[in-house]
Amino acid sequence: MSKVNSHGQNNSQTLHFGDIETSYTLEKAIKVKAAAEMIVHYTDTIQNRERVIFRYPKMAIGVGESECQLLRKCFEIFHKFFQQCNYWKRNR
Repeated sequence: MSKVNSHGQNNSQTLHFGDIETSYTLEKAIKVKAAAEMIVHYTDTIQNRERVIFRYPKMAIGVGESECQLLRKCFEIFHKFFQQCNYWKRNR
């Protein structure tokens, strides 16, 4: 598999806060969040901030019972540190 999209010089330059990264441990997610927040706070100091950094909604979606269970487990572990996250469950 090519690592072109994962390379730091080739990706979309999206800030990852660790909140929806289902492959991250809590420890890694907390470190990633701290680094991303530093960039966000830095942009508070520059002119034309709205042309440099943008906010977009995001989500992680589980397909099938095992993925849904994984997301629920991640949510329960991460929610204390990522309180803006919500867990939505499909009604059947």
